[in-house]
Amino acid sequence: SSQKVIDMAKIVLSNVGALMDYHAIERLYQNLLIQQYSKT
Repeated sequence: SSQKVIDMAKIVLSNVGALMDYHAIERLYQNLLIQQYSKT
């Protein structure tokens, strides 16, 4: 049963990591858009 808990923890951690990556990418994309608009 402890193996099940470890598997659950791994899934949760990987999902949190994916969310963090998504937010980082989103922020980079927004920064690029802002730079594009500020050039004009």
